[in-house]
Amino acid sequence: MSPTHGQGLTRGSAQLVHGALVMGVIVIVITLGAVRTIAPPPAIEGPVWVFRIVAFVELIAALILIRWVRLRMAPLATGHDEDAWWKRHSAFVIVLWTAAEGTAFLGALLWFVSDDALILIVVTTVSLALLIANRPGRLVSG
Repeated sequence: MSPTHGQGLTRGSAQLVHGALVMGVIVIVITLGAVRTIAPPPAIEGPVWVFRIVAFVELIAALILIRWVRLRMAPLATGHDEDAWWKRHSAFVIVLWTAAEGTAFLGALLWFVSDDALILIVVTTVSLALLIANRPGRLVSG
């Protein structure tokens, strides 16, 4: 049965999902950069620091959530079934990856509307790095 029928992820499907999430972040940053160059949004009235606060609070929340989730995921023990590990930890993995991806998307969007490169550099880059650091092979090995 496929993972869409309640069976959870397998290593192959996890690699596919993870790759799609990483590529999604990269594509959205490139797309927003291109759109910003071609047709920049209107200038924002008010202080940019509000966008920074929102972005950094989201990053801190994501870091806490990702750490909390990782602490609840036991590494694959030697000699145990890897497919069973993936099925048991599928929900944790999806929460972890979507927290990193969502934070990266929010950082890219806030950069787009504010033109504050600090948000893009720090929030989006750290979130993308978290997503890449929590790749399938590394999650299994702990």
